[in-house]
Amino acid sequence: MTSSIKLGLVRLFVVGSLTVIAACAGSGDENAGVTAGPTGLSGRAIAHPADPACIGNQSCDQPLHATFNVEQNGNRVAQFSTDADGQFSVALPPGSYVIVPDSGAPLADASTQTRAVTVGSTGMRQLMLTFDGLIR
Repeated sequence: MTSSIKLGLVRLFVVGSLTVIAACAGSGDENAGVTAGPTGLSGRAIAHPADPACIGNQSCDQPLHATFNVEQNGNRVAQFSTDADGQFSVALPPGSYVIVPDSGAPLADASTQTRAVTVGSTGMRQLMLTFDGLIR
């Protein structure tokens, strides 16, 4: 490789590197160009205990397949259901909420098993919601 080709490659590398650095530096606002995704809650709901006799390493938990109401200031603002594995996701604006199991949920005194949650200003908050199962 001749020295003029090497010099040309070095110049190309330097110019390319400076372009990348300038693009990354942006306007100084670290959130410039970043679109905030949806906010809300996602995660898994489980019933515990789900078995009256937990043995050894066997889990006493069971995925909770149920419907839940989301309340804010005593008013229902959303509703969601979990899948067979207890997974859920619900889009909500930032704020404080109360998760209330629907009366048909397979739980002991479902309406008394509320969970207070807060949705932040960015992204989906990941939760593990544990409720008292029917076994006692």
